[in-house]
Amino acid sequence: MAWPNPNEYLEALQNPQAVFSDPALRAGRVITDRLGLPRPISGNFAVVFQVETGGKTWAVRCFLRETTDQEQRYAGISRHLAAHRPDYTVGFAYQPQGIRLRGQWYPILKMEWVKGQRLDTHIETLATRSDRAGLETLSRRWGALMAQLRSDQIAHGDLQHGNIVVDEHGQIKLIDYDGMVVPSLAHLRSPELGHRHYQHPTRTSGGGITPENFLNIDNFSAWVIGLSIRLLHIDPTLWQQTAAGDDRLLFAERDFKSLRGAQQPTQPLQLLQTHAQPAVQQAVQQLAELARQESYLRVAPFSSADLLNGAVPLPLPPTTTPLDLGPEPTSAAPPARRTPPAQRPDSLPELSLIHI
Repeated sequence: MAWPNPNEYLEALQNPQAVFSDPALRAGRVITDRLGLPRPISGNFAVVFQVETGGKTWAVRCFLRETTDQEQRYAGISRHLAAHRPDYTVGFAYQPQGIRLRGQWYPILKMEWVKGQRLDTHIETLATRSDRAGLETLSRRWGALMAQLRSDQIAHGDLQHGNIVVDEHGQIKLIDYDGMVVPSLAHLRSPELGHRHYQHPTRTSGGGITPENFLNIDNFSAWVIGLSIRLLHIDPTLWQQTAAGDDRLLFAERDFKSLRGAQQPTQPLQLLQTHAQPAVQQAVQQLAELARQESYLRVAPFSSADLLNGAVPLPLPPTTTPLDLGPEPTSAAPPARRTPPAQRPDSLPELSLIHI
């Protein structure tokens, strides 16, 4: 049986008291659109609704399909974040029996709602104002965050504008942990390949990830974001000149392939490659060298120092485990769906909510 689709969740959330198992969500108010219907935010794996209850606001992620080892993953992530307590994550609770539709219980993720701007909106605001000081601050904070992620032994798995929020105090928060990898989960096949406009062309499967290399999952996307901020700091008008913001920052999937020689450069990429400022050309050359590396798992970690001096870090040593370059999980035939058991919501333990 297929899992509920966004419209089914939307219809169900018109009456939260009847569908949620969580007492706070049952008593909550679902944020609606101008038509009075629950306002969904759709993603690849889930549809998200905003619920206000008890003076707090929650993001409720309702999953669109079953993901292998999902409960195990969130349990591992929960334990790891509780141990490290990073300030760039938000509290969440995975509820195996979270919402009832079609006479069945389905899981949800209850996550603290972050007030702020999505990364692309924040960057656009700074670029439009030609706020170079703001872009420099953002660049510095991005570098610090990438270093802290590695120190905390966390790979987010899908660094992109929609999963990054700049809060009211200018601090960067990461959301959406479906693809997150921590040491205890490094042996599992990744369920996520990341947003195509932020990923290295060789990231075509969830295999090949090991306890020795899992921290490298985010390296290329970290560079894509860091270089975009750097370029806009040099020339804020590039946001408009490259028609940025269309589900991306300055670069798109086709640009990465072009830099590897697989296709002709796009007009925005040509503009950057021939820019009057040498620093812009140098930054594009940095990205080109990274895109040409034989595996996304060999791209070196993001470095603010290398970013500023235009250095291209050497590729990391190859892993001892051969990379699995099989078909993408999103394009392959979906696995047989396992219908969630029709158990009472209190029959399985809920993961503890983490307050960061």
